[in-house]
Amino acid sequence: MKEECSWFPKYCVLLALILVNACQDTPAPQGLVGLRPGDPPKLYPELADSLNPVPVIRAPVVLDVPTGEYSHQAVHPSVLWLNQVWRGKQFLMMMTPYPGGNAYYENPSFLVGNDADHWSVLEGAKNPIITSPPLGQNNSDPDLVFNSRTQELFFTNRLATLDSNIITIRSTRDGVHWTEGKTIVAERSHNVISQSFAFGPGKPKMYSVNAGPLGCRSRSTSVEVREAENADSVNSIADYRWSKPSTVYLHQPGFMVWHGEWRWVEPLQVYLAVVAAFPDSTPNSYGCGDNELFLAVSKDGLHFKTFPHPLVSRKNPWQVVASLYRASFVYDEARDVLMLWPSVLTMKSEWKIWHGPDWKFSALMDTLNASLANGGFQSQAYADLRKSDPSFRKILSGLTQVP
Repeated sequence: MKEECSWFPKYCVLLALILVNACQDTPAPQGLVGLRPGDPPKLYPELADSLNPVPVIRAPVVLDVPTGEYSHQAVHPSVLWLNQVWRGKQFLMMMTPYPGGNAYYENPSFLVGNDADHWSVLEGAKNPIITSPPLGQNNSDPDLVFNSRTQELFFTNRLATLDSNIITIRSTRDGVHWTEGKTIVAERSHNVISQSFAFGPGKPKMYSVNAGPLGCRSRSTSVEVREAENADSVNSIADYRWSKPSTVYLHQPGFMVWHGEWRWVEPLQVYLAVVAAFPDSTPNSYGCGDNELFLAVSKDGLHFKTFPHPLVSRKNPWQVVASLYRASFVYDEARDVLMLWPSVLTMKSEWKIWHGPDWKFSALMDTLNASLANGGFQSQAYADLRKSDPSFRKILSGLTQVP
């Protein structure tokens, strides 16, 4: 086959692309070490020193995510599980391909699924929705929301230019045809990162991270929130006029928040956040890459309670990874389960999206609260977690850019 391709390189490349594209229609998740279908819940060792060990409902699987450039590497998932069928599907995802950390391909792409594990491009649709910007700029951080009243999907994109962060919003009624981007927030670099909508009591909120001019190499970050000042007088989310940012209290001792997803969870009557945060002891040369995932909870959306144990650690029981990145989550009220879709950097320098681990939420909260009550932030285990591991640094040092 190698000799044949040497004679007809163009035809061989074309054939390969056709075959790869055909395979994209039937993605299948790859299981990690852990639970199999039908297995009873297991305890997560990361939380073993707390009073009430947490049952993991299911271990993570690696998703086979269709990407336009055929790498199946992606980050920044934003997942919705609708309580209705929309265009024949209930599961919707926005993500950005990220083959080998190449920001040229980091462009928002839309997928649909019949379940939480199997994803495909909607019939008639084409990815990416936004093409690559000029050299030196990149797209990132798509956030997907659904307006059940108007049956519209909206997503925001963050364009990082040489000196600015520009948040635009687009909408669709069919998943195929999207409106042109409308700028809703523009700030100096890197004052608005990982924007995320939350529609709770009062005015709609848009959260983001402020990392200042140093961005990924900042030694201080903060979480901010903007509110839609005219939400009662306009019909479209795209027409919201956003306030100036206010600082949110979300402090993870020993860590700096880099990315996150914030949502109002109606059945629980709380705001939940899953944030990717890196140790404040990380050397500047490794930037913001060595993240753990943490859970935060708030009643008012302004003051978040955090916990010493990560929701998922890089040294987790299923697959040790170099970094955990922006994750998406859904709360399943019927099962009292927190479903999680994290993006990870593997030890093979590949960016992947997982589904899982999924948690029994009430048991998870009991455990996290117990660990906090027992002085978990002062524990040796927490101190060790903050250390930047050399094995991860080797992988991180090869990154040209963190998404």
